[in-house]
Amino acid sequence: MERWQAAAAEMHDFTTEVRIHIKTDGYHWNLLRAKARKPEDGDVSGWVITIVDIHHQKVMNEILEEKIADRTKQLQEMNEQLEASNNDLQLFASVASHDLQEPLRKIHMFSKMVRDRHMNDLPESTVTYLNKIMSAVTRMKSLMMNILNFSKLSAATGGYEWVKLDNIINGVKEDFEVLIAEKEATIQTHDLPELMVNRSQMQQVFQNLIGNSLKFTSPDRKPIISISAERLREKSFSSAPDPKGQWVGISIRDNGIGFDEQFKTRIFDLFQRLNSKDQYEGTGIGLAIIKKIVENHQGLITAESKGEGASFHIILPVSQTSPNNPV
Repeated sequence: MERWQAAAAEMHDFTTEVRIHIKTDGYHWNLLRAKARKPEDGDVSGWVITIVDIHHQKVMNEILEEKIADRTKQLQEMNEQLEASNNDLQLFASVASHDLQEPLRKIHMFSKMVRDRHMNDLPESTVTYLNKIMSAVTRMKSLMMNILNFSKLSAATGGYEWVKLDNIINGVKEDFEVLIAEKEATIQTHDLPELMVNRSQMQQVFQNLIGNSLKFTSPDRKPIISISAERLREKSFSSAPDPKGQWVGISIRDNGIGFDEQFKTRIFDLFQRLNSKDQYEGTGIGLAIIKKIVENHQGLITAESKGEGASFHIILPVSQTSPNNPV
């Protein structure tokens, strides 16, 4: 009544929600509107009053709000359970990997001792079996370390700093110095920028990508790996270049054996292999780790292969705190 009296005194329209008792159906919510009728002289000559039953909408909104509140609470509880489960899985992966290292080391060591000490006394087939055991143990150790590294990525956020990609590439080239020399490979870089990234994770990205290019080489040509970058206007592989863009597109191309394009998305799945492990070493986790790191940096990654070689395209933000990419 006070609001109505104030509206009447100031001669402006009035709207409120009221509960009106319906004889046959209890109280109903209604929307009451009063619109002042003002002739040319400006004085209020009367009011046009409407009352609309909004009980159904009001009740439905209240029910919806209750459901949203309940669902929000459930999601919070599920999120807490998921975080606890993730922590348990990371702990399990860490413990399992470390605890399994010792028995694997002994299997490898004793297999090698038997082979080396009794090589002249053992049948050739037995020596072959021992070599296969040692090779399998080596792959198992590598697989466990990759699983451990992948599990850590889910919890590994932050640690960003400004890093020149040229410095990372130079570090990777030093790591692969012997292999590069053996294969007479050439690694070309073009206008690589400085980005805000997690240095160790970005090192893993280029270590894996360049390592794959050096692994899957064609026997009839010397390996050439080209790495280039350009600023982009948007976070899209079809984005137009923009010297002042907040995103950077990075391309890593090689002239190796490439891959079948029908697997261009599957190659980033865990344990996905397109080649025989007897022909090419690996655990099938490397590209999954790369994808996880890129996603941790709020980026995108894709791959293509058209006839000769493979190309990997990555989009990363220039800064992890840019307006277009809040963290």
